[in-house]
Amino acid sequence: MTTNHKPLSIIAKCALCSIKTELFVCSHCDKVICQICIDKHQLKLNETLKEQWNLCKTKYFNLFRLSDNNAKDMENVENEIDRIRLLINQRYMDLVNLLEQEKNNLLNKIEEYIQLNLSNVSHTDLQQIFDSINQRLNSIFEDPNASYDTDDFLLEVEHFNRLMYSREKQIQTNSLKVCY
Repeated sequence: MTTNHKPLSIIAKCALCSIKTELFVCSHCDKVICQICIDKHQLKLNETLKEQWNLCKTKYFNLFRLSDNNAKDMENVENEIDRIRLLINQRYMDLVNLLEQEKNNLLNKIEEYIQLNLSNVSHTDLQQIFDSINQRLNSIFEDPNASYDTDDFLLEVEHFNRLMYSREKQIQTNSLKVCY
């Protein structure tokens, strides 16, 4: 590298070698030096410039490498965040499904409870048995010549009494309550 040096029109001692000769002013450091020393001085400046530039390049490449590593790390972080986001969404959906199932189970239990108590209250099955026995016995009582088997009717009435007793116990043990 060459820098322009301003020649002086005087002859004096060189600042570096102290020889009397024509002098130049270094444009870099403003020292007044001779032609012989100016070349050495220029080499020294060039070496200093090279050292500084090499340091600068090293720093730049280190920064570039660090930035590149940082970008890769950021990509890994973003991937991990995406994985966590998916995991959170999956757990959320699992929890929503679990709550939905639990809600449906509880609603089904409530419906079963209602149906059980409705059947206990309505007694349609008992009503049908009662009507059947009553109708047949009334026709027998109205027609004294009708033939019938007393033992069969007694067994049927006995069975009907057992059903009513069982239903009565069921009603007493399963009293109507709202469960919380």
